[in-house]
Amino acid sequence: MMSCELTKNETALFELLVLLIENYESLYYPLEKPTFQATLESLIHEFDVEKNTLVPILGSIETVNNILSGREKICKSQAEKLANFFNSLSSELSLIDEKFRDCL
Repeated sequence: MMSCELTKNETALFELLVLLIENYESLYYPLEKPTFQATLESLIHEFDVEKNTLVPILGSIETVNNILSGREKICKSQAEKLANFFNSLSSELSLIDEKFRDCL
């Protein structure tokens, strides 16, 4: 249905199918909110960032490791610096410090 021109009725049916699938998935396969650590690890991997690169932002390699392992949380200034750092790596990103501060 996605690869051809649809009539008005076919479009309505397609939209209904999408809603039904989304509803089914949300009921039986709900997505959990990603953790801060998972988000940070994903960004590090996606942009091929070395942990040492985060030392000026987070303070020390020990702090970087503690944050990534979940043993330590970040403060507001660290959250702002992380958002700015990753935004500077891609014009497509628009991270805000609240994305990182959810775990404070």
